[in-house]
Amino acid sequence: MLQRELLYAALGTGFTCLATVLGAGMVFFFKKEMSHTMQKVFLGFAAGVMIAASVWSLLIPAMEMAEGRGQSVILPVGGGFVLLLSVLMIVFCLTRGANPVPGYTPPHDSDYYAQHLDELAQELNANVLPVLDETAHAEAGGGTVTVTASAKEYVPVRGAVLKFYDAALFTFEKAN
Repeated sequence: MLQRELLYAALGTGFTCLATVLGAGMVFFFKKEMSHTMQKVFLGFAAGVMIAASVWSLLIPAMEMAEGRGQSVILPVGGGFVLLLSVLMIVFCLTRGANPVPGYTPPHDSDYYAQHLDELAQELNANVLPVLDETAHAEAGGGTVTVTASAKEYVPVRGAVLKFYDAALFTFEKAN
């Protein structure tokens, strides 16, 4: 009897996962033609579907099953939560060190560039921004370096620059 329940749980989980992956994957098919706002909408919808699937298809039935057996609901809820956090931590640790600009290592740290903003702008224009967005550029002025990127590539450019340098050195703008 337990094997059948486990099979149903695995099938339900697999179907939910597959539906979520297919729904979220649609974003990548429209990546070049879709506005940044539409990408946010699709990703938000996919995240909402996954949360709803987790609660209604996994968490609530597990709680009901535990109550039906006279067991505490803390084990399925707490165990699932700990398992989820563990998986997220592993994924975070494995992807945290990913270099957004392959082979790039900053020649100086942020403390040095805080005193040499012109050099920082030149470094970004020469070695970082062309790899991320061909239209992006950096200018020193007003006590910061202003990085301007296309609306489509704004978020990746900002994330990559802040991976290497301190946020206090920059202002970011979207190109019109």
